[in-house]
Amino acid sequence: MWKITYNSGSILGMTPRNLDNKVSLLKRMMNLSDGDVRVMVSKQPAILQYSAQRNLAPTILFLVRSLELSKKELRALLLDSPSILGYSLSNLKRKISFFYNLYGGPDGVDSESVRKLLLGTPKLLLAGVDTGLRPRVDFLHREMQFSRDELQRLFLNNPLILLYSVEENIKNKVRTRI
Repeated sequence: MWKITYNSGSILGMTPRNLDNKVSLLKRMMNLSDGDVRVMVSKQPAILQYSAQRNLAPTILFLVRSLELSKKELRALLLDSPSILGYSLSNLKRKISFFYNLYGGPDGVDSESVRKLLLGTPKLLLAGVDTGLRPRVDFLHREMQFSRDELQRLFLNNPLILLYSVEENIKNKVRTRI
């Protein structure tokens, strides 16, 4: 409770009805227990500052529809990285589109690979497209000359590579091995 009020003091000014509405929405849409809600709120207290109808519900519905998630999958994704709920829909669309484009091919998008990648490593949805994801993919494609198919397999087997720093991690390791 201390962490929540320290990091998000405005929560103290909310009515019990307003807070209950937000918690009820989270519990209902993801089959969360009281303990699950406590975990999410302690990781990301700002969740309680978002509007249930304007922020939380549309974001949850967008994630469910765009990634074809069950309540169980959505629950796991957001318990791991509840700050995903704080991103705007346009930001989330851009991130998810990046992965669908990465796993697209002449036969269409491999949506199951996108789901597997994001459910296995939810923190990928926290990375910026232009500042993190795209530079890493471009570096591995350009410098390492990985083909698109090789990159797709690489990321499915080692998704954390998409979170490593190019300058501080990937470049040094790649150059010492060449």
